[in-house]
Amino acid sequence: MNFDVMLEKLRFVLSLVIPVGYVVLGIYVMVEQIFIVKIKPPMMAYSLGAVLVIYGLFRLYRAFKPSKES
Repeated sequence: MNFDVMLEKLRFVLSLVIPVGYVVLGIYVMVEQIFIVKIKPPMMAYSLGAVLVIYGLFRLYRAFKPSKES
């Protein structure tokens, strides 16, 4: 198999796995209120979790959005 083809497949898989990880991490932060340490005001945990979820969804959108290059 051509190295460029393998690299493109790896790039596609990572462009799906990493955003899903952000969404899962965001949900975890909101539910458990722990990031690296315990987050004391719950509103801070919800805010950080929401930002992580929104960023993950944005990255998923960018992964499936047709690029203008091709």
